[in-house]
Amino acid sequence: ASALGKLLLALAILLVAVFAPGLRLLAAAHALTWVLVLTSRLPARLVVAAAGYPLVFAALFIASQWDGTWQTPARLSLRPLTSSLAAVWLVGRAFSSTEAPARSGSASPWRAICGATTTRSARPPTSA
Repeated sequence: ASALGKLLLALAILLVAVFAPGLRLLAAAHALTWVLVLTSRLPARLVVAAAGYPLVFAALFIASQWDGTWQTPARLSLRPLTSSLAAVWLVGRAFSSTEAPARSGSASPWRAICGATTTRSARPPTSA
């Protein structure tokens, strides 16, 4: 798929996450986002961080809006979670498809984000 197609898919998911009138459509968009994230081979650490980050900030708002039903907290937590996972999928795909080869001790931006070790040069260090 082209970059424009991926961008449009992420935009469509974001629009559904924000403007979905019902929980069923929101849950379908969330499930689609999880399928995209899990099939893109993104590191689990990055996915967990992206999934948990918006929920930390939304927890107080969700607690203040609770009306005694399970639908309201589900809807209020799925909106930011779906949006953040779509963004992680889009950015993760961009980094993994444009990863530059490592040069003498430098790492690609993707490895820097994921916390992977840097690639070292095959040449022995030179003495001064």
